[in-house]
Amino acid sequence: MPERLPLLLRQTLRTIRDGAMIDADDRILVAVSGGPDSVALLAVLHELRARLGIHLVVGHVNHKLRGAESDRDEAVAAAAAQQLEIPFVVDVCAGLGSGPSLEARARRYRYEALQRLCDEHACSKIATAHTRDDQVETVLLRLIRGTGARGLVGILPVRDDGVVRPFLACTRAQIMEFLGTGQIPWAHDSSNDERTFLRNRVRHELLPLLRQFNPSFDVVLVENAATMAAESQWLDRLLRQTTAEHSLLPSTPLLIEELRRVAEPLQSRFLRLWIESQAGSLHGIDACHIASVRRLAAGRRPSGEVYLPGGTLIVREYGRLRREAHAAIVTFPPAVLHPGIPLLLPSGWRFTRHERPAPENRPKDHWTFLADATLLSGEITVRPPQPGERMAILGSTGHRKLQDLFVNAKVPRRRRAVYPVVDCGGSVVWVPGLARGTTALVGDATSETIEIVAIPPGPHDPAVHPD
Repeated sequence: MPERLPLLLRQTLRTIRDGAMIDADDRILVAVSGGPDSVALLAVLHELRARLGIHLVVGHVNHKLRGAESDRDEAVAAAAAQQLEIPFVVDVCAGLGSGPSLEARARRYRYEALQRLCDEHACSKIATAHTRDDQVETVLLRLIRGTGARGLVGILPVRDDGVVRPFLACTRAQIMEFLGTGQIPWAHDSSNDERTFLRNRVRHELLPLLRQFNPSFDVVLVENAATMAAESQWLDRLLRQTTAEHSLLPSTPLLIEELRRVAEPLQSRFLRLWIESQAGSLHGIDACHIASVRRLAAGRRPSGEVYLPGGTLIVREYGRLRREAHAAIVTFPPAVLHPGIPLLLPSGWRFTRHERPAPENRPKDHWTFLADATLLSGEITVRPPQPGERMAILGSTGHRKLQDLFVNAKVPRRRRAVYPVVDCGGSVVWVPGLARGTTALVGDATSETIEIVAIPPGPHDPAVHPD
């Protein structure tokens, strides 16, 4: 009769098989920090390697955050790999940059480094030692910070990028019991005791209190997370069906009318999909940020903006939403427009000036300005509009505020202060794309003209053509 496997190995094997985590002949990069969970995962996968038909590589990331203790962890991971005769590879961090959360930056770097090691050493999967305890802590953290239904799913057993969690059904207590024989070295990470980290406060303060109310609290939370995972998958399928039926794509800009065609319970998911397509990732974006974008789209105000983590700005421009970088709106000093020398503004607007004989035909749109050269004297400059500035507009009576001109043309509020206008002699003579003034009109007696052409950013200026 074959020898019965220890409980931790049986549970891990069941998790791997139920989740179809690993295939025969897979080369697995086991992420080993040197702590008890990751060392135990390495030992368990080493014991199961023949049954699973897999090959192992130990990967370690040294963040260099705790001085000698970080180097000790690397040495412990290397010793465990050597003892089990498994190849050992390491990534040493040169710096995590700046930001509000050291924990988040370290986590992001760790996964990026593990992916590099995985690629460099021809591995097909990355195995991390997340446990049931980690699952409980993660769901609680997301509840505290604010999350939607997707966030309550917690840690996924299998990620799309090849990360697998074979220990996700195992408890930390089971792991410590397995390591009790002391046959393989592991190290204690002192940062896990620091109450400055919210996760550690949840682990050491909040969870013991909740377990007093319900000793099975961990089981209840994990079962709820599994239920939410199944419901989340169903909602994702429903969203795909809805977007296919209505031919909705996460395009830019996003028409608010299209968003309203999505059932209200699915709108947050659609916005997440759209924001991810625009920003490249959802890193740092929580349910509260998605809710803010929904309020922006549902509100009565035609203009507004929401700042998102990672340098993303979602702007409402009347009937649509668009994504911009935080620094996308850039002011500029007045610039003289010289004949034959193109002028390129920081925002992407391009102006050219030429002096030509009077043409037979006049411009049919507001993207070309044509003036009688003998009637237009002084420097011609391109500059931002001034507060309260007015202009006598061709085809209208009296003077009109540029502000009213921008509002009627649905130029977004945040663009109005930096929308380029053409000035001659201290007065606005042309607002490209919108209106021409009454100065220096071309007539039958005109022989020489000044022609200015404005080319907005992109194929046309989305601020002027909102639809």
